[in-house]
Amino acid sequence: MKMAASMKRTCEEGDSSNSSPKLSTGCKDENKLDSFLTWSRENNLWLSPKVCVTKQGSCAQYGMITTESVNCGECLLKVPRKLLLHPRTSAISRLLKKEAASLASESGWVPLLVALMYEYNNPESTWRPYLDLVPDFRELDLPMFWPESERGSLLGSANGILNCVERDLKSLTAEFTSVVLPFVRKHTDVFSPACESLELYKKMVAFVMAYSFTEPTADNEDEQMKDAPSKTAPMMVPMADILNHVAHNNAELRFEKEFLKMVSTSEIAKCCLQEVVGEDDSFVLSNEAIETCDELEATLKVLEMTRSEFEDYQEKDGWSEDEGDDEEDRDEKWMFVPNGIPKLKETWKQILKGCAEKCLALYSTSLEEDEECLASRLDSLSQRQKYVLYTNHGQKLILQKLLDSCS
Repeated sequence: MKMAASMKRTCEEGDSSNSSPKLSTGCKDENKLDSFLTWSRENNLWLSPKVCVTKQGSCAQYGMITTESVNCGECLLKVPRKLLLHPRTSAISRLLKKEAASLASESGWVPLLVALMYEYNNPESTWRPYLDLVPDFRELDLPMFWPESERGSLLGSANGILNCVERDLKSLTAEFTSVVLPFVRKHTDVFSPACESLELYKKMVAFVMAYSFTEPTADNEDEQMKDAPSKTAPMMVPMADILNHVAHNNAELRFEKEFLKMVSTSEIAKCCLQEVVGEDDSFVLSNEAIETCDELEATLKVLEMTRSEFEDYQEKDGWSEDEGDDEEDRDEKWMFVPNGIPKLKETWKQILKGCAEKCLALYSTSLEEDEECLASRLDSLSQRQKYVLYTNHGQKLILQKLLDSCS
């Protein structure tokens, strides 16, 4: 989690003229936040007086800011377990439990997604003020909801987004068609016709991908909370999902018996800088660091090994703890940040440099061409073309920063 001037996670949301509108209490936009905060107080969701939820400075919808400096270890908010939204707390929990076998899937998300579809389209839902506040999935226009032809022509294959989107769409479509739709049609007395929409299901998937949390598995299964969701299934945590997910965070969600607590893990100034991080199957770079530094360090070590060293590494199943460098060396030597990368071994820098150059070569335009377009031709682009331009330009800037650090 990251407390910041704007702390809102974005997700791949979009509009569809065929999908039903989200049911709500009908309150105006400016009253939604007040309704949510009132609902939170009435249900014993505690918010520290040092933070507030606001649209001001938020990158998407609502965010949370610190109004006073926060010390390390301070509790920022407490969410009662009864407010967690997952299959066991949903109004259709008995039905989901009774037919759990028919809802089994590879992702394990179907029970939560079905519960979300039901609550999302239920005007009397316990979570109505919370669901009214989350994005209406019509304000953003991102690749998951683009026509296939536009995804292919605009995204290309250089930045990896297209492959990720296509993979997710194929998986969720198959899941909806084979598992969800038959279940919903079997229980038309429970689900509204809107729940038979693939577009709605895609939006619920985007909601879970961007906002959900997963409770850590206890070492002893007997110690699992009785009211907790299944071990690996995600759940929705009102208020906690206002905070943004980043690798270098300054707050963490702690799961306790009665409450979930968001606790600061470092000092947080009255107003902090926003950070964003993405996730895929490769090493993750941001403006500040190579976020997957442990994985990268291991990879660079392996790339330098002789065959005999690698065979020894495989036999030991990795390195033992006493084979690592001490903390002082790690602080100086293994810091994968712009100021630390020049201190790496020359062979490592050359590997990183080569990777960055190959990644840049995958794009159809150069960094200079993107900057020229941003400066002189931006107004002539469609919204989706702008999205691709901003995304590619930002990625190229990060790659160029890595190149500069390796020089």
